[in-house]
Amino acid sequence: MRIRSTALFAAAGIAALSIFSVALCAVPPGPPPIRTSDEYRPRTDDVTLGDVTTQSVRDDAVAAYARAGSFGFPKTRQAFKVSTSTGTRWWNSGGVFQNRERLLPTSGNPSYFEYDMYTRATQSTNRGPARIVIDVNHRFDGKYLSWYTTDHYVSFKRFN
Repeated sequence: MRIRSTALFAAAGIAALSIFSVALCAVPPGPPPIRTSDEYRPRTDDVTLGDVTTQSVRDDAVAAYARAGSFGFPKTRQAFKVSTSTGTRWWNSGGVFQNRERLLPTSGNPSYFEYDMYTRATQSTNRGPARIVIDVNHRFDGKYLSWYTTDHYVSFKRFN
């Protein structure tokens, strides 16, 4: 009788340990943080995208709107030299945004133009995924209706 109960206890212990081990292995790791490089976020307090607050990204979009306004909201695709505290950087106006994704309003005859949200070190550096899109046919409180995307047109948030 004693041998049988010891064997049962050992079998139960092994089964519990196996279930616990499987449970530990089954927990998927979280996604790796997306590193925000200097090209996309030229700030001294550079952080990973996972740590960036919505408010700071919105502030960056507002700054990009002001930058586009300082160049007269260009309607063509071109690169501009921008002087910053860290030296000369490059910024792009992307030209017409066609709203192929149909995520922005389509009624009221919108006319969309896209602009980079961040400057970059060289003209040949990747522009990154962050953009602002402005509807130059519609204003609200004196400003063009505007949206930003940090995932290259997969989603948008309105900021003006």
